[in-house]
Amino acid sequence: MTSGASGSPAYKGPDPTGRVTGRGSVGYEFKLSRTEVTTAQWVEFYNTFLVPLVSTVASE
Repeated sequence: MTSGASGSPAYKGPDPTGRVTGRGSVGYEFKLSRTEVTTAQWVEFYNTFLVPLVSTVASE
């Protein structure tokens, strides 16, 4: 799903600790997944596809 809310403004509400004011704006479109991906699933994907690719490129 593509976010249609690019250009949303940063947070300007109450912030007693001064940690969130000015954060949260999104100046670009981004995609969201419909299904959750666990850390274990991501690591399995990374190790299967990306590590061999990086190793191949590094050895050239």
